[in-house]
Amino acid sequence: FGIHGSIAYMSINPVVAWQVTPTLSVAAGPTLNYAKTGLKLGILPVALGDSLEFEGTGWAVGANAGILWKPSAQHSFGVMYRSETQVTLDGHANTTLPGLGSLREPGTANFVFPQNIVFGYSFRPTPKWNIEFNADWTDWDRLNTVTLNKGTGPVPLAFNWQSSWFYEFGATYQFDGGLSASAGYIYSESSVPNSSFNPIVPDSNRHIVSVGLGKKWNR
Repeated sequence: FGIHGSIAYMSINPVVAWQVTPTLSVAAGPTLNYAKTGLKLGILPVALGDSLEFEGTGWAVGANAGILWKPSAQHSFGVMYRSETQVTLDGHANTTLPGLGSLREPGTANFVFPQNIVFGYSFRPTPKWNIEFNADWTDWDRLNTVTLNKGTGPVPLAFNWQSSWFYEFGATYQFDGGLSASAGYIYSESSVPNSSFNPIVPDSNRHIVSVGLGKKWNR
């Protein structure tokens, strides 16, 4: 059973863009991705101070690409794709059992960070307004069972997640003088099915609201 889990993911992504025509632009670039994870699990059915802990880091290379089509000043359509990356997390595992002490040994695990596709549409009814909708799909169905490999034997970690969508709505109004105000709403589908729910990642359907202010100067 899960006790604690954390993961940090950083992506370095240089991009080259090309305006093919006055209304069509394309872009692409590589991604260099770094991941760091920490995981703590209970081993026995009853908590007696036993645990399995794993910490690991790893790098992987991926790619992303996008296309933007602006058929008129009022309408813009975009698609962005980010490739899947598989990171080999390399580190150490610590197994602690009551009365037997702790065993530290090298450990590795292959973790899948899934592909992601975003579809976007922007509508500008007037030069001062921008209304936008995005549909954001992530292929979490690729994250099934992660095997922690260590000297005393492999440990399967069942995720069995499912692919999910973000539906994102936003609007921005441009005031005179370079000031802008924005508001948005996101509906996020859960990626964790009930059959494999784990308290380490207590995902659920979520409603997210945001507001913001911006200021643009000449320089």
